[in-house]
Amino acid sequence: MKLDSFKFAAGVMLLAGGVSAQNAYADSYVFVTNTTPQTVSVQITQTGTHILQAGNEWAQEATQIAPYETKRVLRMNRYSGIKSGKTYNFDTVVTSGNSQVTLKQTMTGTWTGSTIKHGIQTATTTSPWYSDRAIHRINTTYAGLSAQAAVKAEYTGGYDDFHYTIHQNTVQEPVSNSADELKVLSYNIYALPMVASKISERLAELPNHLNGYDVILL
Repeated sequence: MKLDSFKFAAGVMLLAGGVSAQNAYADSYVFVTNTTPQTVSVQITQTGTHILQAGNEWAQEATQIAPYETKRVLRMNRYSGIKSGKTYNFDTVVTSGNSQVTLKQTMTGTWTGSTIKHGIQTATTTSPWYSDRAIHRINTTYAGLSAQAAVKAEYTGGYDDFHYTIHQNTVQEPVSNSADELKVLSYNIYALPMVASKISERLAELPNHLNGYDVILL
């Protein structure tokens, strides 16, 4: 191979690698954790002042989430097809029976890519738009029970991802006054190092759910 041809081929390979790396960092993903005992359905729509190509510039990646499962449901390209000054709204509707929670993102095109805000809408409440990485919670009713919907943006090294949860609140166990009754709770706290993540946050939440039990098995 001639030197000029080799340089051209190497240049093409470097360019392709650069484009591939750019695409890998140009996506934001939406994850949903369903901590209810029911399977939920997922439906996603995109609206705004410019419509992106579904399946290419954005994609729905799941239609159902099993009980206690976390699933990636939405991919949004933050660069390809985005026009400066245009808005792009994504609504992910999570449904169980007659209950719905809408997980929302609104994206605005810029000359270098896009900015994005996120929020939550329930049957009774719509959150403000958030642009930070704090945990935001909204109280609601889901499948007939008191519940919380929550969201947190996660830094990835590129564009942020968004993690949502739908959680039915724990029903407090009443304290028994009977000497003949022993209440036992068995709970998997999922706190093994090298396996679980955010262990300290999970352990800190436990005391809020353990009242009323005489024995706790972990």
